[in-house]
Amino acid sequence: MSVLGKKVYGWEDVDFDLWGYDDGKIFSYTIEPGKSKTKKLHLAAGGYYFQITPSDDLDYKFTIEDISVYATAIKLKEEKFSLAVGDYKILKYTTTPSGTCAGNIKWSSDNKKVATVSETGEVKGIALGQATITGELEGGNKVKCKVTVNSMLVHTSANSNPKLNAVVGTENKNVSWSSSDKAIATVTSAGKVTTKDINGEVKIVATVDNVKYTYQLLVTNYYTLAQEGITYLKSILKKPKSLQIHSITYGRCKEYGNNPTIVIDYSAQNSFGGMNREYFFFLFNDKMELFGYGEYKDITNAKTLDLKKVKK
Repeated sequence: MSVLGKKVYGWEDVDFDLWGYDDGKIFSYTIEPGKSKTKKLHLAAGGYYFQITPSDDLDYKFTIEDISVYATAIKLKEEKFSLAVGDYKILKYTTTPSGTCAGNIKWSSDNKKVATVSETGEVKGIALGQATITGELEGGNKVKCKVTVNSMLVHTSANSNPKLNAVVGTENKNVSWSSSDKAIATVTSAGKVTTKDINGEVKIVATVDNVKYTYQLLVTNYYTLAQEGITYLKSILKKPKSLQIHSITYGRCKEYGNNPTIVIDYSAQNSFGGMNREYFFFLFNDKMELFGYGEYKDITNAKTLDLKKVKK
């Protein structure tokens, strides 16, 4: 077992020795009067005893505080596991001897491009690939586990060729590609993806050394969404025939759950006959149903969105 933190307070000089029944004296040090000293040890399992020797025959007293039994080893509950890009997992373990404290474990990742690990053993998926996480105890014993970051979410538009981030470490390896639904997106043997003129979800899978890495594509046909946005805009304008569209942009609105968003830059006639130029946004849910709209107060700052519910 490992023993950490014997703290002794002396009123007279005191020699403090630790002996092992089988190994003889383990260490020895002297504490000066009125001072304290801390000693950290890592000991093998076995029997030990303390020998306290004062410098003279005067009365003395001392205390030993903060003795904690630390583990000589830990065992991870999972020696390999999978994560998605952006997800987290806290490493769990058991200690040997049972019931002891693990102490300060030094965690590290051999491939931080794929996965990182915090001081508390929290692993985060960064990119597709594999990494080995190592935990080192203060006594020098180590434990390892392998993490495979095997999936990631990709937002893309219809009729496009989204470039997928390569699996880390596969530059000189054979990669086979497949699509779960060719009606939504196809992929060539070289990994070139082509999305079709349709909304939907499709899995593009890259297989390397018998390990599957999945790109979960959310394909959005922004053209059809834009037409729906224009139709709804006309329904709320006082003079819809005066509508002049200058530009239409699209993307994902992080302010409202990363939903598909259409932004229409337009001018329309007001009640006094003049033309007003405004920016309206239209939000769609995962089923591509229009559920909200509003006016941009400042086209450069999405945080100023003023969402209004769509009237059914």
